[in-house]
Amino acid sequence: MQVRIEEGRVLIAGPVLATGYLGEEPGQDDQFVLAGGVRWLRTPDAGTLTEGRLRVLGRLDEVIVTGGVNVHPGPIERVLSTWAHGTEVAVVGVDDPQWGQLVTAVLHGPGPQAPDLAGIRSVVAAELGSGPQVPRAAVALDEVPLRGPGKVDRRALARRRAAAALARGAGRRHPD
Repeated sequence: MQVRIEEGRVLIAGPVLATGYLGEEPGQDDQFVLAGGVRWLRTPDAGTLTEGRLRVLGRLDEVIVTGGVNVHPGPIERVLSTWAHGTEVAVVGVDDPQWGQLVTAVLHGPGPQAPDLAGIRSVVAAELGSGPQVPRAAVALDEVPLRGPGKVDRRALARRRAAAALARGAGRRHPD
């Protein structure tokens, strides 16, 4: 297999790639590209490649754009999942007139407690550095919408639950 990164997107090549999608004419799908005589699959994943090691940051369709900066929720969730000791964590972008999207930590599980936004911000800044990836808001919910095999439906969560909780004041928001 071969791996490369193009504008933050993971591309893969090799003999295991499909020749296309059933029922589609060759060349109709822009997921497969030809470069230097090699056929590549443009995956939906964002990543980095350093010294031959691939690090997948998350899906490109989950990127949060806050203050004009792209933030991947995956690394933030990994840090907060360790810190939250058993409480499940999702990070979503909630629409915000000032920032475009507000990086919001959503803690969920039975009987959620009020979120500790100062603690959340501190642990993320310590692990990932201060900057746009540090959540500016946090909410605690007893349940979250799911899709597929038990994965959090980030879009539905950002649209409905997290946004509504912040609007009601059930969450915590860092002063802008």
